[in-house]
Amino acid sequence: MKQTMNLQEWGLLISLAIIWGGSYFFVDIALTQLPVFSIVLLRVAGAALLLFALVYMLGQRMPFNWPAWRGCSVSGC
Repeated sequence: MKQTMNLQEWGLLISLAIIWGGSYFFVDIALTQLPVFSIVLLRVAGAALLLFALVYMLGQRMPFNWPAWRGCSVSGC
């Protein structure tokens, strides 16, 4: 059975390509203006803020015990 993509699916695919490919373009520009550590710090801090906001909006709480944070730290490294 042949499946074809509709207009919405093509739009989503093109949007994904622009967002994903655009990130490489902007990182290339940023590297000429900022040190690598600053870029990494901004990206990680931005992602952390978004994740904290998502957890808050879902009505959940972040774990505040050492074993949970230790596992996250090891995974992050």
